[in-house]
This record gives sequence, C-alpha cells and structure tokens, in this order.
Amino acid sequence: MKRYGYLLIFAALVLGACTKDNVEPEGKADDLQLLMDALVRTDASGNITGYLLGDNLNAADPSEISAVADSYEEALEMFLDLLPPEAAPAVNGKTYTWDMTDGENKSQGQAVFSEGGSNGAIATLTVNTTASTLVHSVRFIPERLWPENTSVAEEILEDEFFLGAVYHMEKDMGFGKGDFVVVREWSKKNSGLMIQIDNKGHNDDLMLMKDDKFSAPSTLHAVSKALHAGNSYETIVKITGKEQKWPDLDNWFCSNSYTWTFGFWYKMVNLETDKEKKIAGINMPNGGFYKIYVYCFKPDGDKIKFW
Repeated sequence: MKRYGYLLIFAALVLGACTKDNVEPEGKADDLQLLMDALVRTDASGNITGYLLGDNLNAADPSEISAVADSYEEALEMFLDLLPPEAAPAVNGKTYTWDMTDGENKSQGQAVFSEGGSNGAIATLTVNTTASTLVHSVRFIPERLWPENTSVAEEILEDEFFLGAVYHMEKDMGFGKGDFVVVREWSKKNSGLMIQIDNKGHNDDLMLMKDDKFSAPSTLHAVSKALHAGNSYETIVKITGKEQKWPDLDNWFCSNSYTWTFGFWYKMVNLETDKEKKIAGINMPNGGFYKIYVYCFKPDGDKIKFW
C-alpha cells in the first residue's frame, strides 16, 4: 500500500509541476467540435437546442443553417468569425478551406467556404466530414430570401430585449438564473445574447469546479465582439447603471473545458482584447478569473426562446 501511496504523491507533484508558472497544457481542442460550438448549442444528449448563427429555415433538415448576409465580403467575415483564433484556412480565389483535426491531430475533414450556392445563396459553408456532425451546411442568403415573419415575439424583442435591457431569468434553463443584460439584439444574422458576470474574481481549484453552465469559447468571443460593436458597452453600462457592478473587461473569463493527457484544461477569453489562453484544470496559477453565463434568444412564434 505504501508503494501506491508514493506513486500517488509522485503523480500529484508531476501534475502540479506541469501547470505552475502558466505552463500551457498539452493537446488541442477538437476542431469539428469547436465549429459546431460556434454554430449551435446542444443539450446533455447532444441534440440541437438553438442556432447561434442565423437559423434553420428547412424543417426537413435541421443540419442546414441559413443566415442573412448583405454581400460575399460580409459572409466571409461571418465565416472567419466561426473559426478559432489559431485556424489558418487555405485560400484559393474566393474559396477558403479549413482542414480540421481532432485532439490527436487526426484529420476530421474540411470546412469549405465558397461563393454562391443553391437557391440564390451569396455564399455557402460546407462541412465535409465522415464523422457524425450536427451541421452540414450554412447558406448565406440575401434578406429578400428570408421568410416574412410578423410574429408577436418580434414585437416583444423590440420592446423588452433591446441593447442594455435587463431580463430577469426566473428559472435556470441551463446557464443560471437572475438578472441578465442584453449585449446583442436578435437579428436574421445572429441569435440575441444576454449575459451575467460574477463581479468578483475567482481563484478556484479548477479541478473541483463545475463548468456545466459555462459557454464555448466561440460564444465568449461573440460576447466580446458584441460589447465592442460601436458604442455598445458604453450604452449598456449607461442603461444598467452601477447596480450591475461591471468588472473590468480586461480580465480572463472562463469558458468550458477540454481533455488533455493529465485530465482537462479550460480556455479563458479576455473580453477586452478577445485573446485566448489555456489553463490546466489542476490549479489556477498566477491570478484568477471571472465567471460569465450566457443565454441566447430568438423569436419563436408568440414567445421568446432561450437556450
């Protein structure tokens, strides 16, 4: 028994040494998963609960997404925003190809963005993979192809879910409850976003922290971009006032976790600079982080859908 005890102590020392002084954990995130995280949110069973980019307009095929774009250039910008910061797609004229790999650098196929497409699309993103995936294509379409919708929910969005509006989430629907602030209004291009930030920093032992309410890094990047669009952040702070106690955005905000050789690691996103860093789940070296909870929303008939 003593032998095993010594082994456990040795393992703990090795793991601790691997994560001191902000040494970056080994391994990488699964590219296909990162792309799906940027396109949809899922439940615990892996089923789509909502679309982050545009929406599904083809009820017969939930793997097809449509999003409004005013031009090829805007569609390209929307595509590039879906990719993780380290992605480097190959460019051939107006076609961009991202070779995706898993956490062990094995090929997962390609995400191909090209001009044009079926039924009047301005551009199309096609996910070419033999792996099981939730989304196979994204059609970037002109607004005239978006179906007319005069739902009651769109009026509610205009009156109650404007930039800076505070919405009280009575029930925890997966990402917490309480007051959330709208940082991006819903549009035919993107889901709406509302956030809640813990206004105190944390130095938790990440190994013991539950991250089930945290969002994917792509969602935090979307929050960062929303806060820096025009005068959005200044508008939000002015409307919500001091009671929200907004922390400095130039801090690290925690997203969900990924596995690696010695356990798991987290991607942290700086909401001011939109940069990422990796922190091992064994401890939190050299400084803390903030917790952020994000809900997405859109009109759904005569009500608002959250996910």
